[in-house]
Amino acid sequence: MNKGVETLSLIIGYIYMVAWSLSFYPQNIEFWQRKRCDGYAYEYAVFNLLAQSSYLIYNCLFFWSSTLQQEYSAVHSNSPPPVHSNDVIYSMHAVTLVLFTIYQLLIYERGDQKVNKYSLLISIFGWISIPVVSIVTWKTQRFDLLDLTYWLAGINNCLIFLKYLPQVWLNYKKKKTVGFSIEAIILDLTGGLLSLLQLFMDAINKGNYSTFKGGNLAKFGLSLITLFYDTFFLIQHFALYKERTHDRVVTLWGLITGKTDFKGKPRKKKSKVRDKLQINDEGNDEDKPLIQD
Repeated sequence: MNKGVETLSLIIGYIYMVAWSLSFYPQNIEFWQRKRCDGYAYEYAVFNLLAQSSYLIYNCLFFWSSTLQQEYSAVHSNSPPPVHSNDVIYSMHAVTLVLFTIYQLLIYERGDQKVNKYSLLISIFGWISIPVVSIVTWKTQRFDLLDLTYWLAGINNCLIFLKYLPQVWLNYKKKKTVGFSIEAIILDLTGGLLSLLQLFMDAINKGNYSTFKGGNLAKFGLSLITLFYDTFFLIQHFALYKERTHDRVVTLWGLITGKTDFKGKPRKKKSKVRDKLQINDEGNDEDKPLIQD
């Protein structure tokens, strides 16, 4: 393996981790600004909690379980599991932020929105299946840890696919994206692209493409589904619907550049004419003779 490519892959991994981690903040900031949660599909958060939790367990098992690492290497031509420390850190942070999002959904004005009962049933089934499959894996010889990770990857991919659908439908039904942060989607798309790039770099560097044949189904599926839906959200926001929450594309960028305040309102620009007059006045003061008593 090329050490330089391996180092670059790790750097890209941490950049994608930052982008994906930051993607959770704009929506929470928007909830705080508006003190409302209408325009945001609640199923998105319900499905996302299960998806990110299963992804967290998946990453932790691969990263810390030597038994699972040995099982993976035996099946995939002695290739090490393609799970990095940045994957574990990202998933820990993601679960925490999704829980905070759900907390805000409970305390702010929600209008007539509520969680669909079928979505709740799907989520409950997913939560129950994780301990059941884990117990079966532990108590019997029919399954091993690798089978459990495949199950977790399946849950993650299914829920990631399902979580976006209610938001797509809500945007379509209201013909607007007010209440849904496009800033989060831009960061999410960035994280998905970099995550996919890291997988390709690891595969090329190791000369092993098993990642795309079942090696890291959770990460590969997550990246592809994210790219597909985020592209669709961008089309809805910028092309299909004109009514948006903010006139600016990215309010967080406005914060960084100083163009908006913390509540998303544009900062008042100083008049250039006034600034010039002030500079001229200051310069003229130097030319004025001193007044003696």
